[in-house]
Amino acid sequence: MKILIVTSPNSLSHILKAKSIGQTLIGHGHDVHYATTPKYAHCFKNRFHPIPDIQESDMSSFPTFNWYSDEASIQKCVKAEYDLINEVIPDLVIGIFRFTTKTAAKMANVPFYSVASGCILPNQKTTLGFHDSEEDNENQRYYLKCFNEFATHKLNKVRKSFGITPSENILNQLKGDMTFLWDFEDFYTPNADYQYQHIGPVEVSNLLPEETNFSAIEKCSKPKVLISLGTCNTSTPFISRMVNIMLDLGYAVILCLGKNDALRSKFKKNSDVFPYEFIQFKQALEFCEFVICHGGQLTLFEAFEKQVPALIFPFHPEQAQNGICAESINCGQRLVDSTVFSGNSEVYINRFMQLSDDEIKEKIIKLINCPASKQSLERISQVIKKLPGEAGIAEYIGKVA
Repeated sequence: MKILIVTSPNSLSHILKAKSIGQTLIGHGHDVHYATTPKYAHCFKNRFHPIPDIQESDMSSFPTFNWYSDEASIQKCVKAEYDLINEVIPDLVIGIFRFTTKTAAKMANVPFYSVASGCILPNQKTTLGFHDSEEDNENQRYYLKCFNEFATHKLNKVRKSFGITPSENILNQLKGDMTFLWDFEDFYTPNADYQYQHIGPVEVSNLLPEETNFSAIEKCSKPKVLISLGTCNTSTPFISRMVNIMLDLGYAVILCLGKNDALRSKFKKNSDVFPYEFIQFKQALEFCEFVICHGGQLTLFEAFEKQVPALIFPFHPEQAQNGICAESINCGQRLVDSTVFSGNSEVYINRFMQLSDDEIKEKIIKLINCPASKQSLERISQVIKKLPGEAGIAEYIGKVA
């Protein structure tokens, strides 16, 4: 079967998921082509097709008004995908967090499968980042509703120009003829009106650029914490403050900083801080009592698989929801309480800065001393290990092909 995988460019983790899924499908005998923005051509080498994406407007790690403000840009993306489908002539298109690919696949009359996170699909009963009983729950729900209606309206104007019926909700674009969810039932159960399968986390650690040298970390006798905010966020105020708090608590700190050269230089001379650009995350977890992270699902699930609890500091509502889900299974804790997000991640930074050092330390101590956490992590680790990951996609396609 010839398969075209189209992925969003706003996160390196999405790029790596596409490559991992593609390699697995190739191993099952499929002819795989990849498409995303030219920026990531070097990640795929063969059978790569450069196309535009609405997310290039600001390369935000979360959906923004900028993605949908320019109808011409949306139309350009759909047209490029449609033209590519007609060029490659795939038997199946797989979209990873793409909001235009389903429209292009429908225009070309090609089956469309999606790979996504359950909590961002439509018809959910909960409000992202909030418990139902919380005071500001309705305010957050209203903002998200307004944003989704704006995005849906803009996309539908483009769909109409191509003769395609309107979509009821922009989030429907993340539903496929089959939808593979990279989370798992214990973590989040979707209120689904679509066919889906929980495959769990997609394995990407073997795709990172190089092995990490942990020799200096191995020689350090202090307890260790890993701070990683993903590939999109390296908030200097947050990281600087958290490093100082962890040093004050007697920890050594492993930092994954991406391209933040200024922070790497700042901490390079401190013998208890180990700054990296990229890191073999699973290996680093072997040294750590806990991880401080942004709440990205891949990060969380790799930590839980290693039975490492997480302190979660989000940058958008989906990550905040992941914090709530981590708390619900006693594998993690949110650093800041539910916060109304209206498009600017600074609301989380502001809430964090309102906490005193003692309040932050109290949350850390609560996390590492939680009596239910060890047992829960042992159970969830086994759940994750039994999930098929990218192999689940290949197995399903093998059955229906």
